[in-house]
Amino acid sequence: LPVIIGIVIIAAAAVVVDVTLTGPAELLGGCQPTLTVRLVDSAGHGFGQPAAPGTVHCLAITDILVAAGETREFTASVPLPPAHGTYAVEGQLNGAGPIPTVTVAI
Repeated sequence: LPVIIGIVIIAAAAVVVDVTLTGPAELLGGCQPTLTVRLVDSAGHGFGQPAAPGTVHCLAITDILVAAGETREFTASVPLPPAHGTYAVEGQLNGAGPIPTVTVAI
């Protein structure tokens, strides 16, 4: 999927990830967020990891249809990790798969 990723680091608070998706695409929304992200350090430890699939149970599942050529924006954030360093930002669009990994220095 064609995506554009923007990263904003809010001092002493969080890493905010904005993803702009260009359709066509069909995503899932509802109880679980459409976009989830986490930070991964050089040792492979994840921070801000989303809940494991199947841990949120509800019936409020919606289809999010993005028509060909249409763009939609999705935002997710994770708390800053305990140590400064370089982290990979990994993410998932629910129903459409992973977003490209981006590296950030914190």
